[in-house]
Amino acid sequence: MPQYDFQMTDFERIFRKRYRLLFSVAALVVAFSIVFGRMKPPRYSAASTVKVDQSNVTGLGMATVMWGDYQSLETQSRVITSYPVLFRAGKRLGMVPDTAEAESLEEREKYAGILAALQSKVETSVSGNTNIIRIQATSGDPGEAKNVANAVAFAYKDFSAHSKRRQAEKVKRFIERQLDISQRELSKAENQVKAFNERQEIPSLDQASQNAIEEAARVKRDLDNTENAIRIIKEQQEKLKDRYASRNYAQLKKDASEADADTLSAETKMSWVSQFTDNDPGLSQLNSRLLELQFKLKDQLAYYKEEHPASRDIENKIQQTINQMLAEYNKKTELLGKKRDMLLAEKAEIDGKLKKLPAEQMEYSSLLRSKKVNEELYTLLSKKYQEALIAEAGVVDDV
Repeated sequence: MPQYDFQMTDFERIFRKRYRLLFSVAALVVAFSIVFGRMKPPRYSAASTVKVDQSNVTGLGMATVMWGDYQSLETQSRVITSYPVLFRAGKRLGMVPDTAEAESLEEREKYAGILAALQSKVETSVSGNTNIIRIQATSGDPGEAKNVANAVAFAYKDFSAHSKRRQAEKVKRFIERQLDISQRELSKAENQVKAFNERQEIPSLDQASQNAIEEAARVKRDLDNTENAIRIIKEQQEKLKDRYASRNYAQLKKDASEADADTLSAETKMSWVSQFTDNDPGLSQLNSRLLELQFKLKDQLAYYKEEHPASRDIENKIQQTINQMLAEYNKKTELLGKKRDMLLAEKAEIDGKLKKLPAEQMEYSSLLRSKKVNEELYTLLSKKYQEALIAEAGVVDDV
């Protein structure tokens, strides 16, 4: 059976017969494209930026613990879209009454839908290698997009300043208590030296004995610092282990709205997060990751149930990070234990030298050593207290 190939004349004949259909289809496609394009509401975006200075919150050389590492811009980027900041933004936008309390569980449930809608309009990102965070708001109304971007930026600024002021107050109160204890201990040591001087003549001490007293004071100070570091690490390990074993989603969800309150559960307050990084970059990185994951989980639980796959995934990442931190803490404890053993050996050697002194000289040297240690501690705390007063009086807003 013969086969024929299509020629140009065949295509021309078909086109002449079907050109009306072809043009109709093309016209319909164009018409529908125009109609659907106009039916889709336009979306407008507005952006604001905040600059986060990487300075210490208290100005006292103490790491931020409660609300974490303000050095981490990624963490702060998450904070901007967290419940406390959005609650403040909602008040600025008139979505939430000024009388509403962020700490109230009833209020949180009442405005959860409004804040979830507000959160869906906001995205944050760090601008390159800078310390600037970009806040982008998207809405069908250009005015609303602009207002949301500005409101969230100002809400974050207020939240940051409030957190820093509150922490400065807490640090000051803590130092006040320690300063009072140190002052009593120093007065006690001074009275003991005075009583010894009144009871009998001051025994003369040669240069070697004086050097031994100085060394004993130094070793005791270093030993106290090392033992305190070990104690803090053990406490943090226990808190991390408790957090690892606990998946109290109900408590986390209840506390999700109380991120700016003083009465929080251990999980939400994040008091279990590292308080002792010792400038260790590895621990600092893990600590920042843990904070960021915890913020993500809190935001997730504020709007979704704990069975949500995203909540489970974040919790699993938290568990993995805790395991890594526990391993790092074990290494740190081992190193500090070796340092403590060396200091104990040095202390035993110095104590042996001091025991060779006559009884009166040994007693006198012990009193002088105690007095010197308390003087150094009191001087240090007095300096920190003055810094705390300055920090409280003029907390610098880093945003």
